Amino acid sequence: VIHSLDQQGNIMYKLYRDATLYDGKDHVKDLSYLNRDLSKVIMIDCKSKAVNLQRNNAFVLKEWDGDENDTSLFDLASFLQTLAHSKVDDVRSVLEYYMQFDDPMAKFRENQLILQEEQEKQRIMQERPKQKSPLDFARSFKR
Repeated sequence: VIHSLDQQGNIMYKLYRDATLYDGKDHVKDLSYLNRDLSKVIMIDCKSKAVNLQRNNAFVLKEWDGDENDTSLFDLASFLQTLAHSKVDDVRSVLEYYMQFDDPMAKFRENQLILQEEQEKQRIMQERPKQKSPLDFARSFKR
């Protein structure tokens, strides 16, 4: 799945189940073994127990329930691309913001719509011809 989400190659390193620790019950991801700057690391899972060791670096998705209309993975791809292009200093602040919501992907979609609406308003304002004031007319006679 991750390869289809990252066709542009933004994700530099990908770890799979064989890179997890098994605590006797669950597979747990431990980023301390990576020797990487954790301000640039995101771990994605649908099981919150798997990310307990570095919760600030975690993006926990709702588990797929079989709904064919579920767009969570497409939304995740868009979220990751947006995050990569925004060049934030520390991804953990963004993750912390979105993880406060029951459905982080729904909140991301909502924020994207708001951003698009604001950009459209700005575009319309820039395309409008600048209105001239009566003083502009009077100034045209000055020499």
